[in-house]
Amino acid sequence: MKKLVALVAVAVIGLASTFAASLGDLVGSLSGTWTDANYNANWTIGGDTKDGASIKITDAKTGKVYYTFKDSNMQDLEVNVGLSGISVSWKSSKFGKSYKITKGASLSKDLTLTIVRDWDPEPYEDQPLTYVGSAADVDGDVDVGAAVDAAADAIER
Repeated sequence: MKKLVALVAVAVIGLASTFAASLGDLVGSLSGTWTDANYNANWTIGGDTKDGASIKITDAKTGKVYYTFKDSNMQDLEVNVGLSGISVSWKSSKFGKSYKITKGASLSKDLTLTIVRDWDPEPYEDQPLTYVGSAADVDGDVDVGAAVDAAADAIER
């Protein structure tokens, strides 16, 4: 009986695990700053009163903003929630690339970044993004449970 319940739960999660979202739906459940040491860049998921929700790429040393992803310049934004964690993916027609940020179900706050260029089907190597601090929330926790709740709310809408 326990196996049956587990299989049903996995099936429900599988059916309802991918949905289109707005970036604002995501910020409450996955916010903070992560460093991509290979490129000396910070990826910050958060929001402010001026620009709203965003994912910003900045120089890790100077803070210079390289680019700001917002709902208005992201295509096919999806949030995937499953037993292995949460991932956020989107496309950028400006750069001709698809991005995917993955947070595993572990206690680590670190993320993995995957970039696929439209002109080359082979992805860049998955880049580790190391958590460096809070962006929008007080303690900077990556709350997968809150992301699952947000996914369920979005599916019900």
